[in-house]
Amino acid sequence: MEQQSTKRITLGRRGRVAIGTGLVATAAAAAVAVGTVAPAYADIDRHGRYGSGHYEFSVDREHGGYEVSFDLEGVKAGSRWVVALRHDGRLITRKTITAHYDDGTGELSLERWARNTAGSDKFQVRFRQAGTQVYKSSTITVR
Repeated sequence: MEQQSTKRITLGRRGRVAIGTGLVATAAAAAVAVGTVAPAYADIDRHGRYGSGHYEFSVDREHGGYEVSFDLEGVKAGSRWVVALRHDGRLITRKTITAHYDDGTGELSLERWARNTAGSDKFQVRFRQAGTQVYKSSTITVR
C-alpha cells in the first residue's frame, strides 16, 4: 500500500483575505447568473485607499445584531489613527489606535458589536491619521 504524504499550508492574513475575496466574488457572480439577490444574512464589505494604505470596512449579521469591523493596512508602523464607528448616527466607539508592524507594514483593526434596530441599519466609519484633519469615511446600509 502506498503512503501519501500530506503537507500543511499556512496562509498569512493577506492570503486568507485573498481567498475570502475570491469566494465572495464567485458567490456574487453565481447569484447574478441565476437572477437572485444576496440573502438577508450576507456580509457587506467596503474597500478603499487612504494614502499608502488600504482599508476594509465590513458589517456581518450575527445573532440579533451586527459585527462591525474596520481594518487598515499598508500604513507606517507606529503611526496613530483616530477611528470612529457609528450606527444609525449614534457613536458606537471612537478610539486612537497605534498601527502595529505586520508583514512588512503597519496595520490596525477595530471590531464592535451593534444590536439590530427596526428598519434599515446604517453604519459609518470615519478615520484619520492623528495630528491631521484629513478624514476618510465609508458607509454601509443594511436593509
